[in-house]
Amino acid sequence: MKKNLSTYLNSMKRPFKDEKVERRKRSKKKTKQRNIKSNKLLVQNVRTHDNYYLDQYATMVRKKYGLKYIKDKNNIQSGLDHLMDLTHNNPLSISLTLVNLSDTEITVQHKSGDAWVCPKHNMKGKDKMPWSNIKSSSGFPKTNYNSIKQITAYLNTNWRILYGNNVLYFNIKPHKDHKNNKHIFIFSKNKVNITPKKLEDFIIHQISEADKVNISDGLNVSWNSKSQ
Repeated sequence: MKKNLSTYLNSMKRPFKDEKVERRKRSKKKTKQRNIKSNKLLVQNVRTHDNYYLDQYATMVRKKYGLKYIKDKNNIQSGLDHLMDLTHNNPLSISLTLVNLSDTEITVQHKSGDAWVCPKHNMKGKDKMPWSNIKSSSGFPKTNYNSIKQITAYLNTNWRILYGNNVLYFNIKPHKDHKNNKHIFIFSKNKVNITPKKLEDFIIHQISEADKVNISDGLNVSWNSKSQ
C-alpha cells in the first residue's frame, strides 16, 4: 500500500517538474530572441588576449536621430545626400565614430601607404581634440565627449588602436545591409550591452555635446542641428 502511494505521489510531482523545465526553456528562448533582435546592427566583435572588446555597429546616416525617425525615407535620403556631398559620391564612404569606454587612454591610427597615422584634427570646434591619448569614459549612452571621435572614413580600410603596450588591429567591414553607412566602434574593458535605442540615444547625445563645443568656439551648430 505504501509503495503504491509513493508511486502515485511521484507521478503527481512529475508534471509540475516538467512544466518548470519547459518554462525555463521558453524563457531562455525568448531571451535569446531578444538578444538576436538587439544585435541586428552588430557588424563584428573582437576580443583581445587581455580581455578588451571592440564592437562595431552600423546604422544609417540621417538628418535626425531617434527611433521615431529611423525609417523616415526623406530623413535617410538627406543623410545619404550629405555624406555623398562630403565624399564626392564615393560609394565606400561612411561616417565613422569611435568610442573609448575602456579603463585606459588610447590612440587611434589608420594605414596610409606604409605608415600608420592619426586622422587630422581641427584647431577649434567639435573636431579639435586629437586622435592620440583619447580619454576613457564609463558612461553610455551619456558618454563624455572627450572619449568620442568622429570622422568621414571608408569601408575596407585598416586601422589600429594603441592602448598601454598593446595594439589592436581592425578593418572597417561593411554591414550586411549596405545602406547602413554610419559605423560606431566601441572599445571597452567590460562588454557593453547595446540596443538600437541606446545607440540612437548615444548619437543624439554626441550631436548635442558637439554643438556645445562649436558654440563655445564661435562656430555654427552641426549639420544635424540646422533646420531643413
